[in-house]
Amino acid sequence: MINFIKICFPIMLVAVLTFSCKKKISDTLELPEATQRGAYTFGCLVDSSVFVPRMTSEIPVLSVERGGSFLKIIARGGPKGSSIGLNIAELKGIGEYPILADGTSSYQISSNNYFATSGKITITRYDLSNKIVSGLFYFQAKHENSDKTVAVQDGRFDLTF
Repeated sequence: MINFIKICFPIMLVAVLTFSCKKKISDTLELPEATQRGAYTFGCLVDSSVFVPRMTSEIPVLSVERGGSFLKIIARGGPKGSSIGLNIAELKGIGEYPILADGTSSYQISSNNYFATSGKITITRYDLSNKIVSGLFYFQAKHENSDKTVAVQDGRFDLTF
């Protein structure tokens, strides 16, 4: 009986400690801070709901393409599989860039595509040496086949390329 207690007690103690110390994962999303250090963050409000990309598959949730004066940012893995695309055709450095109604900036959820009609991207850091791009953004977008619109507001990103 004493051998049974000596064997079972440590096993039960480990089991109790293991299962009682679970870290609670919050389903409440919060916008990341607006930083400028290459923190690999992206977030915004879409019709007042928080959009923060999360890993849902092997596809990267954030991608940055830069070539010449072109900058393209894609954020995937938002709520309900949504994604956001931002484009600047003539990036010259820190400053404000209008989001044009040319179909290059968008919000997508399921098979519904919303293309930006107006808005602005403000680049707050563009560091070629450290390969960091940071900024703020907002835009209005219209569904491609209806008059339904979404408001993308309070956006921020802090990425490396």
